[in-house]
Amino acid sequence: MRFALERPGLFRVMFGERGQRGDPGRRDATRSIHAYLDAGVHRAFGIDEPAATTTGLWALVHGLACLYLDDKFEPASPDGISERVRTTLAATLALRTP
Repeated sequence: MRFALERPGLFRVMFGERGQRGDPGRRDATRSIHAYLDAGVHRAFGIDEPAATTTGLWALVHGLACLYLDDKFEPASPDGISERVRTTLAATLALRTP
């Protein structure tokens, strides 16, 4: 989230353009990102099959970043934004079913 807000142009270039589905470099990069995030979710929450939780959390934080960048939320301090991310993640994780 902080990355997106501190480097909005780079964030938009990274995520705003369509990738080429068949591009091996794109597939490898996506696999690496998912593996890294899955490992973090597994460590943080002890989830043995973290793929769905990882996808949901990534989408949630990415969406929050886009909403802030597009001025859909009132401007907030970095601490205020971090608090919103934390409370949103906590509320979402509380809904997770085993």
